[in-house]
Amino acid sequence: MRHAAWMWAIIWLGGRLTAQNNDDAYVQLIHTVADVVGVNSPVILDSIDVYISTNGGSTWTRAVDNFKFRQATEFIALPANSSLLRAGIAPGNSTGPDEILLPPYSLPSLAPNTYYVAAIAGTIDFSTSQVDVDIYYFSPARNATTGSGANDVDLLLFHGSPNAGPVSYYWAEDRTQHAYVRDGYLSYRGYSTGYRTLPLDNILVLGDSADANFILAQGFRYPSRSDNAFWGGQSAGVVFISGYANTSDPAKQLGVHIALPNGRVERLSPQDVRRLQIVHNAADPALARVDIHLGTFPDPYPLPLDFRQATPAIFFEGTGNVTLIFSARGNTTTPLATVNLTLPPAGSNAAVLRRAW
Repeated sequence: MRHAAWMWAIIWLGGRLTAQNNDDAYVQLIHTVADVVGVNSPVILDSIDVYISTNGGSTWTRAVDNFKFRQATEFIALPANSSLLRAGIAPGNSTGPDEILLPPYSLPSLAPNTYYVAAIAGTIDFSTSQVDVDIYYFSPARNATTGSGANDVDLLLFHGSPNAGPVSYYWAEDRTQHAYVRDGYLSYRGYSTGYRTLPLDNILVLGDSADANFILAQGFRYPSRSDNAFWGGQSAGVVFISGYANTSDPAKQLGVHIALPNGRVERLSPQDVRRLQIVHNAADPALARVDIHLGTFPDPYPLPLDFRQATPAIFFEGTGNVTLIFSARGNTTTPLATVNLTLPPAGSNAAVLRRAW
């Protein structure tokens, strides 16, 4: 059944086999199984070919050539409400359906005019016949943002790394809560609860699901939609975690990528992240209420802080060198003080206590 589930997933790699109409279903497949890269076995599955039959297996079409780890398809139209769809998988560069490795699998009926994301995840070792690969769906999927902002993007998350463990996730910017409150939780082979509409660029921070004090030293940034080289006109995507956390093989190392609706996959840029909290302990009554500007003055979104209060924990990205600029509340022309700090290593938590100005 593990083999069958894999084959079921792979069929959705196929090119458009039917004309688009309201009787079609639309599916994007994302490949997160690192072990198919460089498997040492009698059949080396560095790549796979996908065959599909729309008539119960009487005839077959090679739909996709050489599909590899961390690749994705566009949303593919397949006949909905059909009991005749069959799938087969063969080694890459196969010569025909006679090379299909396993018995063909019957696909279930797909709902018409519905979008699906389907991720294959798990581990596979054909040399020992150990296969733990399945298909995981999310629906309704999105092929464009539902937001009204010019820079809005809609993102869904999927966790496909076999040994990274369950993770908490945080969106570092545009937060409505402090940095110790996770935005969500991802179990292995699980999706986020739904798409989230986010403006501008942002950084995804991953942490231990059980320990709020632990975050990965590197977060993963996606750029603004104005970066057309990255988005290419797309405005939605599936951010997926894949690879292994403890391997020296660069082809299989843990990474975070985004699959766009047109099938392009882009790597998210790693970025050092820390958590930072600032405490106001300067007793001068004239400075009872201040604004904190991070890095630039004036910061368009300064952090307000009153005497004997603390900011919420925030995410700070970039190098460990940070400049804090203080001004009286609401003053954007005359800074009171500038403090240059060197923070602890990335992935750590720090507090800054300011006693005097």
